[in-house]
Amino acid sequence: MFTKIRTLRSHIKLTYACALTLENLEKYGDRLIWIPILIYTSFFSAYTCYMHHTFRTYAWDLGIITQSLWTTLNAGKILYSTLEVPYGNPSGNFLGVHFSPILFIILPIYAIYQSPETLLVLQSFILSIAALPLYWIARDKLQSKVAALAFAIAYLLNPALHGVNTFDFHLEIFTPAFILFAFYYMEKGKWLKAIPFLILELITLEFAPLIVFFLGFYFLLRYLKEGFLKHENKLTIFRKLTTSLTLMLTSVLCFYLSIYVI
Repeated sequence: MFTKIRTLRSHIKLTYACALTLENLEKYGDRLIWIPILIYTSFFSAYTCYMHHTFRTYAWDLGIITQSLWTTLNAGKILYSTLEVPYGNPSGNFLGVHFSPILFIILPIYAIYQSPETLLVLQSFILSIAALPLYWIARDKLQSKVAALAFAIAYLLNPALHGVNTFDFHLEIFTPAFILFAFYYMEKGKWLKAIPFLILELITLEFAPLIVFFLGFYFLLRYLKEGFLKHENKLTIFRKLTTSLTLMLTSVLCFYLSIYVI
């Protein structure tokens, strides 16, 4: 009998502890989300720098981007690297292979400490910060900070993400953060806040305009559906559609611009 009572007490204490934990997670979720982001950034920054120091990074693409930034700052040659000159890029300019003006934004960060480690730390941070808008989206959709934290942590624990993070430095790593931030603000109807992230995505790589195009197409269909279901007048629907159509048109123009530059 005493054994049953002890078991019951233990069960009650465990239940109470779980309930209290869930309550605190729900209460402080907006602050707690920064803990897994900081842990991820710290761990993968240290790990990728360790890989670099043990000769497990490569000329493609860490070496190419490092040299492109270094020559811009120190040699008077804009985004110049030597590695791809024999392989179809006689100009040596990185933009001759990939349309990535975002390198000019990375340049001031790289200038602070001109080393491949700067790019590796930046990559870990950018990949991890995408968990923040993902958390916001899940929180608003599911009306639960606990579930939102679970989604964000699942993203950070994704082996595919780790694979990208530990394989040199690639400009694709900006896409999750830029698109998720843009999507969140577009969902809220805050297009002015979404625009900077959309622009940053458009200048990331030559295929980025395709992603932005279909993001605009998604909201186009969504606004059409909402307009008919809510029986909105045609002028209101047209105003909403204009933003999506403008975004889609801009994406097409940016795509052709990127091909032209390359």
